[in-house]
Amino acid sequence: MDGEKLSKAATVCEEGGLKKSSQLMKDLAGGSTTAFLVLERSIDYDDSIFELCSGFGRPANLHLTKESAQKSLELENARILRQQHPFAFGYGHEDVLNVTVDQFEESVSAILGKTFKVPDEDGYRLLEPMVPKKTSDENLLEISKMIRLEFFEIVEVKLNG
Repeated sequence: MDGEKLSKAATVCEEGGLKKSSQLMKDLAGGSTTAFLVLERSIDYDDSIFELCSGFGRPANLHLTKESAQKSLELENARILRQQHPFAFGYGHEDVLNVTVDQFEESVSAILGKTFKVPDEDGYRLLEPMVPKKTSDENLLEISKMIRLEFFEIVEVKLNG
């Protein structure tokens, strides 16, 4: 599809309220040949812990700018807390957290509005997700900043022209 048709498609998308699709069409019309794939890292079980593997996994979404991909990556890493418990990844709390256990418990308790305790290091292998499903994206983003694990990664890909 040539640039003129892509620009027209962008206008149609925008008029229809499809902002993301419109921006994608505009970027493609502008000649963008590089994209950034946000990829959910695959999980491997090794030596009694789960490990996150790089370079392959489930594609989550595609972006034409690194900035857009980075925002998406941060949000996906936060949202995964509704499905995964980060303490199942690593041999100890220091493998998972960017802060002390006390700081994490205090912050998460304040964010969730109820007491939160980090599981002891021997009892977290088969836990439920870390936060309730109804936890807002904003609160998840705050919590995820204290977690060093990256469940998603950005992979740069070339688009065929």
